[in-house]
Amino acid sequence: MKNREIKWHTWLLLSASFLLIVHFIYKLPAPWRWLEHSWEAGDLLTFVGTIALGYVAYWQTYKASKTEDRLFKIEEDRYNLELRPFVMVTDFMAYAKDEIDIIKNPDKPYIRVAPDDDTGNILCIEFSITNTTNSFITATYDGASSKRKNDETHFSWGYSSANQKSGIIPLQANETGSFVLYAPPSFFENCFAFQKVRISFILENRLAERFSESLSVIPTSLSCNTIGCSPDDKWFLSMSVQDYSIFQFDKSTTTISEGFRND
Repeated sequence: MKNREIKWHTWLLLSASFLLIVHFIYKLPAPWRWLEHSWEAGDLLTFVGTIALGYVAYWQTYKASKTEDRLFKIEEDRYNLELRPFVMVTDFMAYAKDEIDIIKNPDKPYIRVAPDDDTGNILCIEFSITNTTNSFITATYDGASSKRKNDETHFSWGYSSANQKSGIIPLQANETGSFVLYAPPSFFENCFAFQKVRISFILENRLAERFSESLSVIPTSLSCNTIGCSPDDKWFLSMSVQDYSIFQFDKSTTTISEGFRND
C-alpha cells in the first residue's frame, strides 16, 4: 500500500511539473519567429493527454495479452499431459507354469521371449502396470533388450505368442493390468546377468494418438531356492524399475535399442 501511495505522489508531482512547464513555455516570448506557437496551451494539454491515454491503453492490452498467452499455455500443457498416456510398473512376480495352461487359458497377454531348452521348464515374469493418467488408454508390449553393465553390447529378446486373442491391455484411469514374459529359467538367469533390461510399450490414448514408452529393469535376485518359494512354483524375484521415458511413436525410427541411447 505504501508503494502505491509513493507512485501516486510521484504521478501527481510529474503532472504538476508538466503543467508548470507548459505555463512557462506559453509565457515566454519565442526567440525566433518560426518558434512562435500556433497552438493554445489547452490544445497541447489535450494532445499530450490523448497520447498518454493511448499508451496506457496499449500497455494494458499488452499485459492482458501476455496473461492470456500464459493461461492458454498452462491450459494447453495440462490438456496435453492429461491426454499423453503413461504407465508405471507397480508390481512384479516370478513363478513356474505349464506352457499348456498358458496356451489354453490366456487370461492375460503371455509373450514367449526365448525358445525351449532341453529341460522343457517354463518361468513366467509377470509385470503389473498402472495407468497414471486421468483418461482411458491402451498398452501393448513392444519388446525387450538386455545390455551388459559398462558395455554397449545388447541383444533383443524374442517375441511370439500362441492362442492370444489380443496383446492389448485396456486401462481405465488409475487401473492396473498385467502382462507376462515367459521363457526357460536359464534364459532369464543369463539375461539378468547382463545387469539391465530395457522394456518398451506402445501406448494409445482415447484420440488414437500413439506413444512409445520404455523403462529399465535392474534385476538383483532371481531364485527358486529361497524359503517359501517351492513347492508352489513361486520364485523369489527382486528388481529395480527406473529410467522411464516416453515420446511420440514413430514406427520408422523407433526400436528397442533406442532406449539405451542416453544410458
